[in-house]
This record gives sequence, C-alpha cells and structure tokens, in this order.
Amino acid sequence: MNILTPTFFSLKKNRKTIIYIVSLSLILALFCSLYNFKSLINNIFESNIKNNIKNRCIYVTSVNELDIESIKNVENIKNAYYFIDICNASIEDEEIKIKTGDIEQIPNVIYGNDLSFEGSTDILEIIIPESIQKKFSESLINKNVIINVNHKENIEALIVGIYNGDKYDNTIYVSLSNINKIIELNPKILNKYSGFVIADSYDNINKIIEKLMEYGYNCNLFDTSGEKDIYSYENISKFLSIFIFLMIICVYVIIRITIKNFIDDEEKELAIMKAIGYNNITILKTIILRTLTISIIAFLISYMLVKIINVGIMNLFNNYIYNKDVPLSIVGYLIAMLMIIVISVICSIREKRKIKKINIIELLKNT
Repeated sequence: MNILTPTFFSLKKNRKTIIYIVSLSLILALFCSLYNFKSLINNIFESNIKNNIKNRCIYVTSVNELDIESIKNVENIKNAYYFIDICNASIEDEEIKIKTGDIEQIPNVIYGNDLSFEGSTDILEIIIPESIQKKFSESLINKNVIINVNHKENIEALIVGIYNGDKYDNTIYVSLSNINKIIELNPKILNKYSGFVIADSYDNINKIIEKLMEYGYNCNLFDTSGEKDIYSYENISKFLSIFIFLMIICVYVIIRITIKNFIDDEEKELAIMKAIGYNNITILKTIILRTLTISIIAFLISYMLVKIINVGIMNLFNNYIYNKDVPLSIVGYLIAMLMIIVISVICSIREKRKIKKINIIELLKNT
C-alpha cells in the first residue's frame, strides 16, 4: 500500500506541525552553532594558547653546570639550551639588543628570509625589526653590516630578514646555531647554570618537570601568564560541551513529543487505516516517514538560522576569540543530520506498542 498519501495528508492537516518544525529548527540551529563554535575554541586553544611556546617553556637551574645534551634526550623534550642573556650592541651607531631562542621564539619575518637553524653559517645571519629598516632609505635585506658588541669588538653580519616589531623595537635576533659567534665576543651572556627546556606539548609539562627534578634540577614554568587563559578556555569548552549535550536532550524530547502527539491527535485516523487494511508495521512506517519529514525540513531551516545565532555567540564570547569568525563546519551539520534521523527512528519504534493497542471497534464506535 502507498504510505505517502496518509503521511503527507496528516502533516498538512495537523496545525501543530508548524510548531514542531519551528521548535526543532531553533534547537538544531543552536546545536550546530555551538558545535562549530566549540571547534573554533578548540583550534584556538590548541594552537594559540595551550601549545604556544611560552606555555611550553620551562626554566631550569642547577648548582652545577647543566648537562644540556642529557636534558635534550629526556622524553617529550623538543629542545633545550643554556640561558643566554641579552647582549648590547650597535649597528651604524644605532643602539640595538641581540637576542636568541628556539625557532618558535623568533619572530616571523615579513620581508626576506627566516634565520637558519640547521647548523652555524659562515657569516652571522640576523633579522632586524622594521623600525630599524625605516631609518634607512634603501633595503637592508641581504646587506652586510658591522655589529659592534659592547662597544669593544666588531663582527660582520648578514641581514636576511625583517620582522614586524613595534616602532620602538631595537632588538635583532640570531639563531641558536649562530649565537656562539656573539658569545665568543661577550662570554658573560652565557650562563651554563641555567637554561630553557621546550616541551613538545603543554600536556607533558608536569611529566618533564618531575623527570628533571629527579636529576637534581630546579624547574619552573617560565611564563605563568598563560595559565589563566588555559583555565578560561577549558571552562568555556566544558560549558559548551554541557550545552551541546542539553541540545541533544532537547532534540530527543521535541521529537518524542511530536510523535506522541501525532498518535494521540490522530488515533481515529490510525484506527481507520487499520480498518482498511494497513498493518501495524505499515502504520509505523508512516509515523517514521512523517517524523523524518518534519526533522529534515527543520534541519534545512536551521541551516539558514545558524549564521544569525553565530552573531550572538560571537558577541557573547568576543573577548576570548579575538574577532575570529565561527567556521561553518560540515561535520557539525552531518552530526546534526545523523542525530535527528537516529532519534526519529528510535522514538517512532518506541511508540509501536501504542499503535498495537489502538482499538478499532471502540474508536470507530465513538466516531
């Protein structure tokens, strides 16, 4: 028998259908927006906050010289190096400071090339801030300059790149593989009794600290300012997970109520279907098809509502997401689609017993 006719006729006839569709659309739109926003939060948290190098940097000290090579071999340590103080110097009578660090601690260049970290180069390679470049009429990239270290010793250097510092920045950067050229001229900047350890992941920080303390080293997280951000993002992520779970519960409740009301409101129509030859399985199929139709229509409407809800979420959490846009993740929509199909089928099957109990004689007698 054709089950499409009774299915869509009852949908058109039942005035509550619009209420069900609107309610489900809003909940699904909120679910998709929250899921997409949580994906954005997790991406920011993992890349910019949790695994930012400042939150993975451990300051290590000892009463004896650090055995840097042994420290590098400790599990989950990405890099380790001695503490190297800022060195005062000058280029063309321009006062500068020389700094070094792990590759992730060196600013990204906006012109030219990055520093080489693959062994020492024949000539000292440096990158300079844009503020120094602006003081010269011609480009300094690939130019050789003389650096005067501590107003005593001179060393030739090659400017390979320019980074975007603030207008008062006078710091030039040298790679760890080349800093020995500066240390030879100013040995005081090297401190072999302290150093920095870079963890491969923020999650391994405590494990690394415990291991290094077993070796007799004193260890502390170098920059604790990120812990507050990590705590905030973790709380936001937990809040969003709870809210997403509540949205799933709401979807289930709405679909369950929709099916229950359909059966209660159209008990006589279902009795007539039984009377003219529709069996319980066929009637159940019409209920499932009806519910799926409402769910899919609601899903399509929710797709259009997501952008509107995203604006509200952005305004609510603007301080934590640095004006980024909430991505329209296809994964969120696929999960929502799969969720409403599964819930619709499960809720419909659960009403099978109620369909069986429909008494044709009693209902038709009262018609």
